[in-house]
Amino acid sequence: LKQAQYGYYSQWYFIPIREMASFPEFREDPEWIAARFSPPLNPIDVSRALVDLQTLGLLKRDDGGRLVQSHESLFTPDEVTSALVAGYHRDMMKRASDSIDTIARERREISAVCIPVSAESALKIKAMIQKFRQDLLAIASEDRAPDQVYQLNFQLFPLTGEPEGNAE
Repeated sequence: LKQAQYGYYSQWYFIPIREMASFPEFREDPEWIAARFSPPLNPIDVSRALVDLQTLGLLKRDDGGRLVQSHESLFTPDEVTSALVAGYHRDMMKRASDSIDTIARERREISAVCIPVSAESALKIKAMIQKFRQDLLAIASEDRAPDQVYQLNFQLFPLTGEPEGNAE
């Protein structure tokens, strides 16, 4: 992402809405999108997000008029210092914490490790995490039938509810 596009991080739900546009069954319907989130979003916020994502050049219309992602994968440099990005990370950490009580264990992964390491080893681990993130993006970009949006910090939890037809 370019610095001018960091508005993408201004609302935590901009990112999962953009990711939802890759769903084969994606509908440009604020009510449909809002209902997929857990808890549901306000459809008015979703409408504004769709406009903002197009203005930022992160969603576009394809030849058939369907709203699609402008780019398959997005990433920011490894050492971003934007206050918007920092706020996004805080929001996601809070959501990860909340998911412990609101998301079934089989649908999330919350784990931690406490290890003693040197500064040199810490840098190696940081590089491993950055590479792992790139590997995850590669796997996601190859998925031709996504139906949920997940957030991965060092926790894994869904930001959207069950796909239609799979709810109990």
